[in-house]
Amino acid sequence: MSEEMIDVLDEEDKFVRKASRGDVRKNALLHKTIHVVILNEKGKFFVQKRAANKDIWPRFYEVGVGETVIANEDYDEAAERGLREEIGINAKPQLLFETKFRSEENNANIRVYKCVIKEGVTFVDKEVSEGFFVSEEKLRGMVEGKDFTPDSVHVMKKYWGLKNAR
Repeated sequence: MSEEMIDVLDEEDKFVRKASRGDVRKNALLHKTIHVVILNEKGKFFVQKRAANKDIWPRFYEVGVGETVIANEDYDEAAERGLREEIGINAKPQLLFETKFRSEENNANIRVYKCVIKEGVTFVDKEVSEGFFVSEEKLRGMVEGKDFTPDSVHVMKKYWGLKNAR
């Protein structure tokens, strides 16, 4: 099986070239990702623990679902795919905002979505080792810990900032 190909971007989110997932990770190349903030009907947030085999931040916690957008895929398709592949949910999440995450390990232009689910989650593809729902208050405390993916912390701080600005 050949390695997944990813679209490498410029700062304006424009396509530059294709690169293998390994090359994107090794060189922290700028690429597209999505993040879906998932809530249940009671307003509790879904938190997952990433599997040990993840190529970046294994065994870290993440809010909702995060997904790398593969080559020739758009953000919306990746969001739907992530929900389906990681937690067995077929839904069209609502786009909330765009943000840029930059670090030594990962550089991504992120589109952040929201999805309220009624059914339970099923771990489909072995990318999630566990998951649970928590209140906003508990989650705010958890994301300050060192066991959360840095991009998830970035997304949630912006999410809460926008929510509080309304």
